[in-house]
Amino acid sequence: MSDTLGSISTNIPTSFVKRPIKLIVDKGNGEAKLYIGATEDALELEKFFSFWDESNTYMFDRQNLLMYLDEVSDEYLRQDKYKQVSKDYHRNLIAQIINSSQEDLEIDLTVFSDAQRVYIRSKDQKKDFWESFRMIALPLISELEIVRNQTEYGVEYWFYLWRSDSPRIRAHTRRGTEVLLHPDHTRYISAELKRKVWQRDKGMCRANWTLDPRLDKVSQETCDSNVDIHYDHIKPYSKGGLTTLNNLQILCQKHNLMKSDKELY
Repeated sequence: MSDTLGSISTNIPTSFVKRPIKLIVDKGNGEAKLYIGATEDALELEKFFSFWDESNTYMFDRQNLLMYLDEVSDEYLRQDKYKQVSKDYHRNLIAQIINSSQEDLEIDLTVFSDAQRVYIRSKDQKKDFWESFRMIALPLISELEIVRNQTEYGVEYWFYLWRSDSPRIRAHTRRGTEVLLHPDHTRYISAELKRKVWQRDKGMCRANWTLDPRLDKVSQETCDSNVDIHYDHIKPYSKGGLTTLNNLQILCQKHNLMKSDKELY
């Protein structure tokens, strides 16, 4: 195992989420702490989190949250499975993310442990995004990935929510050491790579007729919107696409949601 992990991932158990998205068979309102590992791995986790240095920043990625909500949209209609989900519930979550600033998506994170387990939680979930996270992340089918990014100003921790390929009943953590060894194999897009994509695409949506039939094929018309832009994997990450300059493009929010995980090019 490497000296410092590049990422960690943990699935979302039913004990963590808020009542509306708890399974119908569940009881109680959930707990605000999320399991990230065993106490025997505490030192390794402390290294990953830079010994909880006060300069650390922890934040969710807006584009990722919107993609997640789109990918699991069918689940929010499962009133036979969850306690209080609905189309309006899902729509309100999307609106909340769209209208959030990056500061709204930050977390004032702290660590907590007992004799056997290590957890993370917010210092005050009503003042940051943690409570919203617990309203969004569907249990058993969702996985949280935390990616460590060293910058000249300190360490950033980016939180990504994914639909899990392997639903699990019990809390489970896996380590993403490959993030350090093979940076192209993570979904995380570094600030430097975003800058290069932005410069190449001139900060404008590159969607064309292959994605949106309303755009003219003959003239090779592109959207060119520079509002609510997102960084998109041309070949979806879920289908083996790498996080490289040649496999990234800028799309506006409308076309990014339209594309989802389709492979068009």
